[in-house]
Amino acid sequence: NPDSVKEIKHSAFFECVRLEELYLGKGLTDIHSVAFGICNNLSLVLYSGSSSDWANVVNQGLNNVTVRFNVKQP
Repeated sequence: NPDSVKEIKHSAFFECVRLEELYLGKGLTDIHSVAFGICNNLSLVLYSGSSSDWANVVNQGLNNVTVRFNVKQP
């Protein structure tokens, strides 16, 4: 269940260069630094929570992507 994921650790997806899109659940609270380092093709995050929920996520490692809110799990 994606909503049960609370954090994405440092370098968890480091150098996943084929990663283009990602679904994240609203249970997420922390994205550690470099969690998505050198994921140059990652451009879209589908997030099950609201923009207010996303604002509460401690985000140190996911930048320069488009985030779509209130997306149901694919």
